[in-house]
Amino acid sequence: MLTRLTFKKQERLCSRKIIDSLFTGGGVSSAFCFPLKAVWRVCALPENVPAQILFVVSKKNFKKAHDRNRIRRRLKEIYRLNKSNFFLPLAEKKLQLAVVVMYTSKEELDYSQLQQPLINLLNKILESAQQNPQLPAPTAD
Repeated sequence: MLTRLTFKKQERLCSRKIIDSLFTGGGVSSAFCFPLKAVWRVCALPENVPAQILFVVSKKNFKKAHDRNRIRRRLKEIYRLNKSNFFLPLAEKKLQLAVVVMYTSKEELDYSQLQQPLINLLNKILESAQQNPQLPAPTAD
């Protein structure tokens, strides 16, 4: 059976409480794979999905919104096409992750230059989450 390659609203990290806990609370993990940095935490999510993800592009490095949006669109598209490799192991272990992926480069990279770093980053997140699933879990009330 073929699954649809989608990136639905419930898979997007929108909870202000969870986002704040990723940047201010302890018990978070991080990884870097140029030009991307990820911060994540194993936690209970408000939706029944293995992971919720947020893509961030700095206004400091890209002044124009259309440049930030273009980079975010590229990252979302790469994630959408490769998320099945990320979701399946998490679903099997019944883990839920909140993930923030930050674009750190000062110049805009094209799709082919972003694809492998994002896939490598997702693999690092998956490997780390499977090894350390007992991190503190804030609720998303």
